[in-house]
Amino acid sequence: MSQQISTQKLLDMATEIAVSGKREKGFSSSQINSFIEYAQQSRDVNLVSLFIIRQAQRGRFINTGKLLVKYITQLNDINKVIELLGYVKWLSESIEEVRVDFNTKSFHDLLKQIVQ
Repeated sequence: MSQQISTQKLLDMATEIAVSGKREKGFSSSQINSFIEYAQQSRDVNLVSLFIIRQAQRGRFINTGKLLVKYITQLNDINKVIELLGYVKWLSESIEEVRVDFNTKSFHDLLKQIVQ
């Protein structure tokens, strides 16, 4: 099933996560890098989920951490997880200095906000 996840679906998931992370403030690019590195090293969806939960508690981005784990466990494919985390990183960096609607859930809606 996870192989059927489209790039568009991953971008929508990543958008929701990045926007949530912007709202919570404790979610940083370096934090996302550590998730990517750990995912590449461990190659285990469950361990990546545990690592994110731990870091979310320490970094005070609880809701974003929950959202990440929700999508990661739905994917249940470490390659798709790494791809998702890469998109989250790019999107998070792209909206650092941009005002966004915190209710944004789709990549296309976020793009409209960025280019306006």
